[in-house]
Amino acid sequence: MNKIRFVKCLLTAAIFLITAGFVTAENYIVWNKDRPLLWDDFQSKPNSSYNEGARATTSILIDFINKTDPFLIEINAVFYPKRSWFRKGYDDDDGLKHEQGHFDITEIFARKFRKQIILSAFSKNNFSKKIEKACVNIRKNLIEYHKLYDEQTNHYLNKEKQTEWNEKIANQLIELEKYSNPIVEIKIRK
Repeated sequence: MNKIRFVKCLLTAAIFLITAGFVTAENYIVWNKDRPLLWDDFQSKPNSSYNEGARATTSILIDFINKTDPFLIEINAVFYPKRSWFRKGYDDDDGLKHEQGHFDITEIFARKFRKQIILSAFSKNNFSKKIEKACVNIRKNLIEYHKLYDEQTNHYLNKEKQTEWNEKIANQLIELEKYSNPIVEIKIRK
């Protein structure tokens, strides 16, 4: 009974992490350092509600592999082609590099989330609160970081800042390489 409650709490907490707010059965691309985005991956029509030239819709998904103690979960940064778009004239190499930056930022925060889970000590008493707090914090920080990225680069139009961010993102991915494995084990202390 306790294991079921823990899984429900984990699932509830995981929903907070999904930046889109809900999970669907749609196709997505899992982040992979050897598979950069292409403009062909942006399959939606431009959204007139937004001023930017393109939008890469990304999120962090959690999948349960083993639902008993120790829990095995898979944490992936994903890109949604059918929710991502670009406007004609924006589809140059610099624009694509900027949108790849959004996907890379999502992977950085997936790694931060994995690190936080790996380094946490879970017990029956703190499990659900720690998971929920981690999810809420990662989601909040991820959203803020995406906004900062767009503000400072002016959606890639500030070439100098874009170059700085490209280096910053690459360095963060290297710094968090230890947490690139999407499979995470959670042990509950008795």
